[in-house]
Amino acid sequence: MSRFLSSILKKIKGPEEPPKPQEPVNIQALIFSYTNRLVLIPFPSPEIIEPLHKYISTEYNRYYKIWNLSEYNYENDLLSGKCVEFLYQGYPVPHLSTFFSIFESIRVWLGIDPRNVALIHCQSTKARSVLTLAGYLLWSKEESDILEAVRKILKLTRLEVEFLPSQKRYLGYIQQVITGPVPQARSVRIRKVLLEGIPLIEKTGTAVRPYLQIFKNSELVFNSHSQEYPPVSYELGDDCIVFELDLQVEEDLVVRCRHLGRDGQASTIFRVMFHTAFTENEIITFSKSELDGAYNDERFPDTFKLDFFLESNTVLNDSKFFESILRYPDQDRVQEEVKSRSIEKHESDEELDNYFKQLEKQ
Repeated sequence: MSRFLSSILKKIKGPEEPPKPQEPVNIQALIFSYTNRLVLIPFPSPEIIEPLHKYISTEYNRYYKIWNLSEYNYENDLLSGKCVEFLYQGYPVPHLSTFFSIFESIRVWLGIDPRNVALIHCQSTKARSVLTLAGYLLWSKEESDILEAVRKILKLTRLEVEFLPSQKRYLGYIQQVITGPVPQARSVRIRKVLLEGIPLIEKTGTAVRPYLQIFKNSELVFNSHSQEYPPVSYELGDDCIVFELDLQVEEDLVVRCRHLGRDGQASTIFRVMFHTAFTENEIITFSKSELDGAYNDERFPDTFKLDFFLESNTVLNDSKFFESILRYPDQDRVQEEVKSRSIEKHESDEELDNYFKQLEKQ
């Protein structure tokens, strides 16, 4: 009986309408030109890679090269042969020396043919893309101040970008390396890390159960969490959190603090990336406003600080490192590298938390 009624109702209603076709993606609205040779494009996600490829091929013919600064490879090979990839999972920016490789590769590509175009993208065509383009404008002497370059890019493209504290730090690093005073390469020996102030991560019971990880070249070189030494619980009344270690490191470092929840699940609560060449003192301090994740998180007190206590801070024999990366390398060699597909992929032991992915998309 119910089947009979159902068939009658279908006849009364008529045939079901076919699904409405999806509206075509307006690719042009997702592309931002600083000049006709320096262009920011969206990440070629599966949803848009075909229309994006069609648009790029029509607009630029074969005279384009893509710089992928996101954390991911393309799922489709349509654009892979025209792409130079710099992938750093878990990092807010590439290594400092890598920035200058990117700048030089763009310079060489644009110099090969006056019709060549550099297409740049990160995951959301925001902070990393704008930072890299601003650095290139400073490197190529088209601008003399990197913050002014950022302002011009945002004005011309009408993008709205909020940089993470680590990204702001590297804007300053690039400015100093190019315009001086050029820093000296340094190696530091870290003996203690101090967190001044207790963040309220858990609303009931323990406020936070933190552990610290330090990465260099995308390798985990220190982890305070182990079966032998599990994370310690801290309450709001505690003064500070201390991690003892003995670690000799240099160049780019990513320091990540994670919280081990009551359910055994870990989540990152803040992160900082810095370069040891810019640390001249025996105590390195980052305030709340200088920490990714903590800077806009009300769970951290406004007075929260991260201190690194060093046993030594030594200028390396290779103290001319930064002068060397400012010199143009052999153009023939770089030209061959740019013409071929080059990939630099460095993965952390774990992917960046969704929390930080969302931060970088803001």
